[in-house]
Amino acid sequence: MYNDCGHQFKTEIWLEKGEGMPAKVLQINFRLRVSTPEYLNFCRSFAQAFAEVPGLCWKIWLLNAREKTAGGIYLFENDQALTEFLLGPLALEMESHPAVCDLSARFFDVVEDVTAVTRGPVRTLQVLAYKSHRLSPVEES
Repeated sequence: MYNDCGHQFKTEIWLEKGEGMPAKVLQINFRLRVSTPEYLNFCRSFAQAFAEVPGLCWKIWLLNAREKTAGGIYLFENDQALTEFLLGPLALEMESHPAVCDLSARFFDVVEDVTAVTRGPVRTLQVLAYKSHRLSPVEES
């Protein structure tokens, strides 16, 4: 794949099998080809679409207006959710959007035990996994 600036965007995906797959972090960085206000409008127009990505626990939007760089940190429930996002239409649209260029992506596992010690949002995964596996809302009596 190539972005709008002609740079190759390599996505290597490693799938793990079985239960208990670790959470995955995706770090995306890019240069801006638009002003900060234009970029913020771009973010606002995409925010709900990101909120609806299956398996995405959260996304932190990053901006360095002085250096005209931006990006995001994404926490996915597992490799499968990350892979489906990267192969889906939202990632493709983001990658080819004229507002960004020099896009890079890095992938990380979450070291959950020490992250919990430093108050990282590890519990978010447990809550989301619980909510996503319930069959129906529980009615209160």
